[in-house]
Amino acid sequence: MTRRSSNGKVFEWNYKDNLDLKTVNKNLMIQINGDRFTDSTTFDSNKCSLVSSLNFKCICGIGSNMHHCEAAQRWTEYAYRHHSRSFDFEKDSEIFNDMLTLAESDSAVQESVQQIKNDICRTVTDEEFFCVGGRGYTTMLEVLTAFALYDKPCGYVQGMNFITASLAYHCNSATAFWLFTSLIEDYELRENYLNGLEGFYERAQSISELAKVEIPEIHAFLVTFEMITLEPVMSLFCNMISLEESKHHLEEFFKRGWKYFNCLFINFLECNSAQIFMCEDQCDILSLFKDYYHCRGGRQSTWSQRIALQNKSTADSYSICDVDWEKLCRKS
Repeated sequence: MTRRSSNGKVFEWNYKDNLDLKTVNKNLMIQINGDRFTDSTTFDSNKCSLVSSLNFKCICGIGSNMHHCEAAQRWTEYAYRHHSRSFDFEKDSEIFNDMLTLAESDSAVQESVQQIKNDICRTVTDEEFFCVGGRGYTTMLEVLTAFALYDKPCGYVQGMNFITASLAYHCNSATAFWLFTSLIEDYELRENYLNGLEGFYERAQSISELAKVEIPEIHAFLVTFEMITLEPVMSLFCNMISLEESKHHLEEFFKRGWKYFNCLFINFLECNSAQIFMCEDQCDILSLFKDYYHCRGGRQSTWSQRIALQNKSTADSYSICDVDWEKLCRKS
């Protein structure tokens, strides 16, 4: 299989069967940069070494190697069903590292790096993992820098940083990069970011048509969907969903694509119908949604803590994990 970067270099390789790497302990649950983890056996120095060698922070369990979790392993399987071969961590990592090397001497890419760094610092503000020098920060920087080389006509666009943050929480730079490029190419995110935003307007129209059928009163009240769908479409909703909950969200998107996303957006509007109907004009509506779209950075205001069903009598937070995922996905 051959991939061509925008600078004309062809990356070509022959694939053998996937590496049969033995998992050190697939049931191990880890929290990086912390002292807590659980396992059925007693702690020993080998496990301590294992924790320090991991490149992700979630506690989903280890995948086929120590560079991504079990969830990310499944995502590669979903993503690569569009290809004639499976994800090969060893070979794909080599190509990714080659691109990082090329990016260092590419002036056009380096012009984008400062903007990338600025946006990374604003993406997740309450996690040491994503602070400058942290593993999450490094993963995001490497993924977005490599992508700026890989697809120069598209390049880096704001919104991509939220997607890469969610990926970085679950896997290392190489795995995150190829998952991200799969989202861009195989799941048609690329059209959202190109000049003219033609892809975005098509997404907004699809959501509007679905809302007209599923939630006609809200649809009529909102009038236009472009202004409230821009940020969730550009960030794939990752600007609103907490890192812990991103596992469920990315799992469903890699499985079902935009049909799932559209249904999730309708679900979100239904959950916030009371607040929507309290708005007096379009400016109030935009302010309401802007407030949600920018809450992702702090744990005290994540979507899971703020979104609430109106008929809920308790003060308990309504989590995206509590969504009836099977019912939601049947709609798609």
